Amino acid sequence: MGEEEINESYEVLSREYEELIKLKRAGSIQAKNLKSKFEKIGKLTEEEIQKKVEEERLRRKAEDDELKEREAEHFHEDEDVDVRPAVKSHAPFSHKVNMKARFEQMARAREEEEQRRIEEQKLLRMQFEQQEIDAALQKKREDDDEEETSVNGSQYEDEELARSGAPWFKKPLKNISVVDGEPVRFTVKITGEPKPEVTWWFEGEMLQDSEDYQYIERGETYCLYLPETFPEDEGEYMCKVVNSRGTAASSCILSIETDDY
Repeated sequence: MGEEEINESYEVLSREYEELIKLKRAGSIQAKNLKSKFEKIGKLTEEEIQKKVEEERLRRKAEDDELKEREAEHFHEDEDVDVRPAVKSHAPFSHKVNMKARFEQMARAREEEEQRRIEEQKLLRMQFEQQEIDAALQKKREDDDEEETSVNGSQYEDEELARSGAPWFKKPLKNISVVDGEPVRFTVKITGEPKPEVTWWFEGEMLQDSEDYQYIERGETYCLYLPETFPEDEGEYMCKVVNSRGTAASSCILSIETDDY
């Protein structure tokens, strides 16, 4: 076999081998083409095949070295890239500051609302107390007017009674309320001529002057004194005065407050 034929065979084999590699990588080699390729390879001598293999090995090694060089260049390019961490933005910090300010503002708003509510309650309580005071004053004025009318209406009668000498009450009894166990004093002012006889009554029964029901007299002032009260002492008390010119009486109600637990 001449040198030209060998070179020609080598070129053909190299092209066919490259084509075979491409087909093999693509995964679409057909059995018919493979058979013809291997038949051509079988015609070469063992020495030529070994030579082609070495050449192919060297070629692949050169390709591998080239690939490695490219990868190394690519790696160095990656190293040159600025991989420093990004500068943190101050936005989150400012956001926290804003949130803190917002919370403080909300707290101030709640405090102002609570203060406003307290002031409103104070105002309402003052208004309610003022209404109670006005109602009490109005009631007192009405009572005073009623008492004045009663006094004016009875003034003529009192003068007539005084001239006649019949007993009458300058100061009558008033209802009393005490706590269980406390003492109580019933007081009246009486005039009459001759001096009237004074007796005290409870629920229609006359009370005798004793340690439990003490009669007290000072001029025109007469008292019934109970040093200690009990729930059974609650009821109607009456002061009755009598002389030779006439009779008069005044009554009131005693209320006993007990501590019920």
